[in-house]
Amino acid sequence: MVDSHMDNRAAVSGFERVNVLVADYNRWTRLSVTSMLATAGFSVQEASNGMSALRMACAVAPDVVMLGSELPEIASDELVDLLRSDSRTRDVAVVPLSLPCSPIELVATIAGAIDERRSRPAPSLDPRYAVAVTAAPTRSVSASLRGM
Repeated sequence: MVDSHMDNRAAVSGFERVNVLVADYNRWTRLSVTSMLATAGFSVQEASNGMSALRMACAVAPDVVMLGSELPEIASDELVDLLRSDSRTRDVAVVPLSLPCSPIELVATIAGAIDERRSRPAPSLDPRYAVAVTAAPTRSVSASLRGM
């Protein structure tokens, strides 16, 4: 039976919209971190190696990737480079996973990573691809947009 008090606390935490991918080779580290984050209300996925983490991040970009120091198949630093080079995952916050830590420290780390990511300036638009709109849309364009 699930404790309804716990469900209510997680539902009102505000973290349920934050997706975290925990990638670490050590099963117990992943289990403890994902358990703490899920209890706090985060949406959590876990990966045991770098290739799985990359596939999961590219399929649905998480808000934060927590990386252990040792990952098989793709090393942590290489994974960060691959995430930064892909347009789907370029803006994902990446933080190192270090234990032992308390749930409060985990939440603070994730919140700090998200705040830091949001405070980054938007990438500048390459002028070769900029489009200038110089005329108002015609009636036919407006009418077709209303029909959508």
